[in-house]
Amino acid sequence: MVYLYNSVSDSFDLLHDHKTFYSQYHTIQNMLYMAMTEFQELPEKPDLDFIRENKSQIALLFGQDDHWGPLHLYQEICTQVPDISIEVEREGHTHAFSCTEAGSLWAAQHVSSLIKSNIETRKNI
Repeated sequence: MVYLYNSVSDSFDLLHDHKTFYSQYHTIQNMLYMAMTEFQELPEKPDLDFIRENKSQIALLFGQDDHWGPLHLYQEICTQVPDISIEVEREGHTHAFSCTEAGSLWAAQHVSSLIKSNIETRKNI
């Protein structure tokens, strides 16, 4: 039996049959890969050269209390890569923002405003 944690209901859901399991196999595979690699890769310094070279194509969003993207990293990037699109979310959504309707809507609005802004900037060039 395979159980998946459902953070919305704060419970574990049983994947009832093999069909369900295999239809979500890629999701499980991605979760396991992330769990395997995130603690190895996240402590590494960000590739500031890459970020500088691609800053017009990158938008970074930090949370006020998010250990995956600590604010000291936000400050370092702001200092080292001026004029990058970088913000701190201040409405209190957690790292798992996509697990709540309010967080998902906020993120969707934030991303759509970034896209609209980018389109307007390109029109004026």
